[in-house]
Amino acid sequence: MNEDVTNINNIKKFTDQCFDRDNDKSARIVKGILDVSRISDISNNMDGNADANYKTIQRFIDKNDTRASIHRLYNEDSPYIC
Repeated sequence: MNEDVTNINNIKKFTDQCFDRDNDKSARIVKGILDVSRISDISNNMDGNADANYKTIQRFIDKNDTRASIHRLYNEDSPYIC
C-alpha cells in the first residue's frame, strides 16, 4: 500500500471526518488495520505496548458505533461503493 496514504497524519484527516470522538485512537487503529488483518496483529503493529493496544482497540469498539461511522463513508451519488 502507498506509504503516503497510510501515513498516520493522512489517516487522521480521514478519521476526523468519520468519528465524533477518539479520533487519535481511531487513526491508530485504522492504520493498523491497513497494515495487517487480525486484532492481535493490529495491536502488535501499533506504536506502544501490544497488550495495551489490544485493550484500546476493544474499548474503542465497545464505546463507538463503528457501523454508523462506516455508513458515513457511503455516498449514494457514487457510481460504485468500495
